[in-house]
Formats: sequence, C-alpha cells, structure tokens
Amino acid sequence: MSHNSRKLRWWQPASLAAGLQPHAKAGLAVRANLVDSATDVSYRKAGSLDNHTSCSRDSKARARVLHVQADEDHVHRQEGGAALAKLVYTTEGYGPSLGKRKCLSNVRYTAGLYKDNEALCQDVYDGIDSDYDIDSIEKLFVSGDGALWIKGLADYLGAVFLLDRYHINKCINESLAFCPELRSELRQAVEGFDLDAAKSVLKRARKKAATESEKERVARCRKYLVGNWDGIYAWKTEAPDVIGCSAEGHVSHVLSARLSSRPMAWSEPGADRISKLRAMKANGISIRDYVLQQAAPDLTLTKAVRYDIPSQREQLRKVSWEVFDNMPALRGSTSSLRRALRAISTISTI
Repeated sequence: MSHNSRKLRWWQPASLAAGLQPHAKAGLAVRANLVDSATDVSYRKAGSLDNHTSCSRDSKARARVLHVQADEDHVHRQEGGAALAKLVYTTEGYGPSLGKRKCLSNVRYTAGLYKDNEALCQDVYDGIDSDYDIDSIEKLFVSGDGALWIKGLADYLGAVFLLDRYHINKCINESLAFCPELRSELRQAVEGFDLDAAKSVLKRARKKAATESEKERVARCRKYLVGNWDGIYAWKTEAPDVIGCSAEGHVSHVLSARLSSRPMAWSEPGADRISKLRAMKANGISIRDYVLQQAAPDLTLTKAVRYDIPSQREQLRKVSWEVFDNMPALRGSTSSLRRALRAISTISTI
C-alpha cells in the first residue's frame, strides 16, 4: 500500500475517511454516523470516529424560577464578513458543585443563525413548554449582554432582563482604561445601583479624556450603562433569585469549539445546521438516532392507500357497470343496432 493511500489528505471527503471509495453509495447508518461526528470535528475527521448514544431529558418538570441566558458567536462567512450564531439555554439554577466549580442544572440549548428573531423566540418558548409545566414558573429571567435580540427575547417571554455582569465590567474596564481611579469609582457606583453617581463619574471622565478616541469610549460606556440600567437594577430587586450569567463559556463550548476557534469559513446554511446539531448533542440527543428517525418512511399514508384500494376498485366496477351495461337500448329484442351496442359494451377497458 502506497504512502498516499494510507494517509488522508485535507481535501478528502468524510466518505473516504469512512473507508468508502469515490462515488460509492453510503448506507444510511454510515451517513448518520458521519453527521453525528461532524458536529464535533471536521467532515474529514468525522469518518474515522465512532458515535456514542446519549440520553435525552426527562418529561415535563416543575420549576418556580427559570433562567434563560443568551450570547452569540461570530462566525466567518465564506462570502466575507461574519454571521451571528445565536445560543440560548435554559436552566433551573445551580445544581451540585464539582469541587470549586458551580454547575448549572437541567441545561437545554437552542442555537442557530436565526435571522428571524421571532422564530428563535418561538423555539425557546416551545422548548420551555416542552420541558416544564408553564404554570409552575413564577419568575423567568433572561440574562445577556444587552443586544437587541436578547432584549427582544426577554420581552417575548415576559421575563425580567438582567445585564450580564461580565459585560458590565468589560465595558467599564475598556472605556475608562485611561483613568483607573475613576474606573474604580464607576464600578462602585454601578455595584451600589446609584445611577446619578454613575452619571457623575462618567461626566468627570469625559472632561479628563485627552483624545477623541477616549471621549468616544466614555460616551459609549454611558450609553451602554444608562440604556441598560433596568437590567442592572434588576440585580438588586431580584437578588434572592438571580444567578450569574455564564453564557460566554457555553458559547465557547457549544459553538466556538466547532465554528470559530479554527481558521475556517462557513456558508450560512452550513453554520446554521452545525449550530443546531451542536445544540441537539449538548442536549443529550443522539444525532445518529435522530438522522435514522428522520430517514424512516412514514407508512401511515401507504397503509391507508393500500386499505382503500379494494373499495375504490369496487366503486369503479359499479360505475363501469352503470356506464356500459345499463343502457335501455341494450335490453329488449335483438336488432342490428342492439347487437352493435352490446358488442361495444363488452369491450375490455383499462
């Protein structure tokens, strides 16, 4: 065996990695394995991996408080520019810890490019309705960085919006990097939920800014904090029930690890499909079983048609009898006309 035949090239399709020759037909099970593995690694590598089945979540549960957290991944497009792969997940809060690390309980993901934000909102709502007794939920929170689509999700669900503290600190640190003393003061004002004090600090920071770039950063910070103050103040009013937002880490694990952490570019349909498959797998759904289930034929219509064929044949036979053998001219004494018509009536038809 030559060196070239033993070593897979980067351009070879997953079918070759699976041991199939060019133009060979892959069985449904092989294709299902490839789709499953492609959610984790490149299509080329997918052919050499095995798939393991995971378990899905239990049926509907009851929860007094439910948290919805959201963020996005910037995916390089083949046509240039970037597409936004959106990730939303629900959780009941913190479960048992693994050492010093807090773990969220009963996490369910929804992901995709979702240019139509209402479609995303509907999918998230359907997921909640599928997993939980809606009437049992007393409080619903949506946490994120303040993007319009995340706020739109909060409005759609009738939830309380919480501005992610990670993005609050990131905004303050980047915008007031030129004056560390005011940066600390602004952080204290925000943590104390004092809007007037925060505005005062930002006003002094703008006066202290030496360049137009520094002034613009201060202005953006003011717009961000003031525009999302309801999401900041909710941390105080909802204190007993709120939890920290870890959406950045979930985006990294579920989306970025496959879509954007490597130097690759995607078509929008491809990025959308992989995002959805990654979310399904993170939810504990076996992609292999899902593909096989989708490919299974629906025999309901076939059985109905097969059952109805005999009755339809009987109806057709009766109609044929009425048309060809129930003419008054064909009854009575014989004549040349009657003989001719009767001969026509006995001709077989298809």
